[in-house]
Amino acid sequence: MVEYSNGFWYGFNYSSQNQEIPIPNNAKVFLGQKTIKPADVVIWKE
Repeated sequence: MVEYSNGFWYGFNYSSQNQEIPIPNNAKVFLGQKTIKPADVVIWKE
């Protein structure tokens, strides 16, 4: 699941398997990485 709020993108993994989040190559990742584990999060800004 990907959401946008207050200028930041948030990717959440609610599944039981690793998930690849579609983060653009030019994005600045502040927390996490493109492939996230179950119950993990990634935060980035484009």
